[in-house]
Amino acid sequence: MPPWVLSPLAHTELQKILEHIAQDSGSTAIADKVAGDFTTALNTLTASPGIGWRRKHLTGPTIRWWRVHSYLLLYNPEAKPLCIIRILHGARDLERLFKWDH
Repeated sequence: MPPWVLSPLAHTELQKILEHIAQDSGSTAIADKVAGDFTTALNTLTASPGIGWRRKHLTGPTIRWWRVHSYLLLYNPEAKPLCIIRILHGARDLERLFKWDH
């Protein structure tokens, strides 16, 4: 079993991010470098799942957040294997995206 998994949504988000980077930069090498940075971050989180921060008002008490470049990894540190739930650009309106009724 791999040490971490991407949810279907996170997998799609990562693909779109890497495609955008390759198109915007005109270089698949840059997209490959960013993909490697994501892999490094995922391995780091697997080794130390408690290092991320919580935004309880957005995603509750369990989900943690970790930054990679301009992107935010949202993950469940209690899942085995570690589960990456979302990968979002940090400039998004997170309050609106995660708005929910209490």
